[in-house]
Amino acid sequence: MKNMPLRLTIITVGVLAIAYFVIERRLDVGGPAKVCLSGDVSMIRVTAGTCLSPKDIKSMLQAPVLNNNGQAALLKLTPPNSATQKTPVKTCADYIKKIGHGWYALSQREMDKEIAFTARCGLLTALAQATTPRQSYVNDPKGLANLGWLPESLLPHFGESSSEIVQDDSGRHERSVAALAAAGECTIRQAKPDFLSLVCNLNDVSIQELARADFNEDGFEDMLVLLSAKPTGGTASFSEVQGLTRRNPSSMLETFALDVR
Repeated sequence: MKNMPLRLTIITVGVLAIAYFVIERRLDVGGPAKVCLSGDVSMIRVTAGTCLSPKDIKSMLQAPVLNNNGQAALLKLTPPNSATQKTPVKTCADYIKKIGHGWYALSQREMDKEIAFTARCGLLTALAQATTPRQSYVNDPKGLANLGWLPESLLPHFGESSSEIVQDDSGRHERSVAALAAAGECTIRQAKPDFLSLVCNLNDVSIQELARADFNEDGFEDMLVLLSAKPTGGTASFSEVQGLTRRNPSSMLETFALDVR
């Protein structure tokens, strides 16, 4: 599979906590020759079928971030040792460096402007991490709609209950989302290959596939997903990016934290 383009379906990524020099190293020393997107991605002005090289990704990281109006966004970040200082940030390269060193958006106004940065820069970070897998056990057409593959550990803020416990080949005791639904603990609202919406323990949960590639350098194809949750009828929300992998054809998916070295 060497030099084979990766097929990505990236929507957005909202969590960044790595330094820019790590991304530069990844783009310089390895990874696929090109990464091809399967859908339109407006935040980087790229249409479906476009293939990006490491050089393209580095150029995008160093270009100004644009807001919804197509204008250059200007975000002011505060260093971790100050409660008043604000320094302007224009590019993903600068944003990722500062976030990796603990800089943050202090005011609500800056937090609102930061959305454009987390979306674009998170997307480019995911692209920079991608390597070509040698083997895949996540290529089932059902994708996220295959509830028997999805582990309970993927869902936020859940504990053990009296529902059926299943054991995968790694020896870990893990319940599937299918088992949770069968036990009445979860109600499935929508199940599509790239999107799952459900209600569990009075929480609205959605899982959106962002990308498929090898993100942890073990040779197996992984899924990158955006997990969002909020109390049913509430306004507070929680979102994070998680990796899902499957190393043999008889196990459930396993969650893992993205690891960039």
